[in-house]
Order: sequence, then structure tokens, then C-alpha cells
Amino acid sequence: MIAFLTSEEGLGWLKVLSVVFAGAFAVLGFITPFRESDGKITRLGRIAFMGAIVSLVVGTLAQIQDNRQTAASDRQQLEHYQTLLKTSEDNLNRKYHRIPTSGPIVFIIFFYV
Repeated sequence: MIAFLTSEEGLGWLKVLSVVFAGAFAVLGFITPFRESDGKITRLGRIAFMGAIVSLVVGTLAQIQDNRQTAASDRQQLEHYQTLLKTSEDNLNRKYHRIPTSGPIVFIIFFYV
């Protein structure tokens, strides 16, 4: 269950459900009398308020987890592309800046006396 909720699909569903429940609790708060005649909040009013708060917290935590997973994935992709770039750069340097290795290398030194 926890593995599903931390997966990308599970986080998407969790965010959708939190929005739906927040809306449902908001509608419940609007269509029912949530205060008694003496000003105290009714049982349905407390349920609507707590439900909206809980769905807000769940949605926020799901979004935070989704952002963390996206950031981790982005970091992995960045490292992968940096490795590819470094490899390509090294290959280009080897190809265009070759040091002759075949044949003797002759150094001629001229001395002027």
C-alpha cells in the first residue's frame, strides 16, 4: 500500500482524491448549517472542517513527495548527460588533437656558436 502511494501513479491519484474530498467537504460545509443557534459548531460542521484540513494536508504532502521524486529523477538525468558530454568531449579531443605515436620522433637542436 505504501509502495503504491509513493509511486508516480499513486501520488497522482492521491492528489486527485485530496482535491475531490476537499471540494466535497467544502460543499458539505456550505449546504449544511454548521453553527447552532448559540454559535457553537455542529458535528457536521466539525466533520467538514476537519475533512477539508486533512485533505489539504494529504494533498500538500503528496505534492511535496512528487516534487522530491521529480528532483531526484532530474538529478540522475543531469548526471547521465554530464557523463555523456564528458565522454563526447574526450573523444573529440582524442580525434582532433592526436599526438603522433607512429614512427620515430626526431628532435633537432641547432647550436649557434
